[in-house]
Amino acid sequence: MLVFDTETRIDETQRLTFGSYQSLIGGWCVEEGIFYGTRLSVKEFGTLKRYVRAHKPVTVHHGVRELRLLSLSEFLDDVLWLDAYKSRCLLVAFNHPFDLSRLAYQFTDARRPFEGGFSLCLWTYRDKHGHEYRNHHRPHVGIKHIDAKRAFIGFTARKKPDQEDLIPEGSKTARPEKGYKFRGHFLDLRTLAFALTDRGHSLESACDAFGVEHKKSKVKRHGKITQKYIDYNRRDVLATSALAEKVIEEYQRHHIRLQPTKVFSPASIGKGYLRDMGISPVLRRQPDFPKEFLGYAESAFYGGRASAPLT
Repeated sequence: MLVFDTETRIDETQRLTFGSYQSLIGGWCVEEGIFYGTRLSVKEFGTLKRYVRAHKPVTVHHGVRELRLLSLSEFLDDVLWLDAYKSRCLLVAFNHPFDLSRLAYQFTDARRPFEGGFSLCLWTYRDKHGHEYRNHHRPHVGIKHIDAKRAFIGFTARKKPDQEDLIPEGSKTARPEKGYKFRGHFLDLRTLAFALTDRGHSLESACDAFGVEHKKSKVKRHGKITQKYIDYNRRDVLATSALAEKVIEEYQRHHIRLQPTKVFSPASIGKGYLRDMGISPVLRRQPDFPKEFLGYAESAFYGGRASAPLT
């Protein structure tokens, strides 16, 4: 599991200043680091360097024993690319669309299956003259919002993928399949917490609802890089990691096969039960069922409850 969080300027650009991350295996943190944006002042960068020299990571004894300091490009290449795409780990954040967009070099209108949303270019390269371009050999991240709490998120296609990247999830043969696209495992805790409680949550209220020990802290001032602000961001990642364990544990109590990354509402969980019980949708069982009666049923549905049709 890779968990991350970002901090930004407080002007209209909301440009990335810095962020932090934890890499976890079996619930144990094996690597922790801080990454920084491209437009920091000398003073801000000096604050980050002094911080990592003076502080230790929360890793276990067999993990990386130094708090890493990475540029944004190093974080994208050495951490996000290797963990979230090549190793197919669970990528966790609270409000994924915002944090992912802070990492983006540029964006375009998305194509199917994210048509109507955004396509974020995260990975770039520089030519011999130092000019920066989007890297077509790396995927974009497509984001299509459902509403304020939910969004479809996934990797897009890439040019000339490696053979191992063409092996489908759950493949019994472990053989590459032409045209397969790995979409990633993006877990937005804001969405899963909503699906489990039927309530919209902030990180703070979600930690309270699920009994998280390492709760979100507070800071008086945003946008300026200080030691206290770095502590605040690292604490957010710690809270998010702890919340992820609690939320996933709660979801697993349902014992349904639907992946938590594909749960978007309480209805998703209900449909998962029906699917696992072998109950097919009505039109699949009875494709000739009169559409007129379906219309009556749909017109009776209002505000999340069914009632008698109006006469």
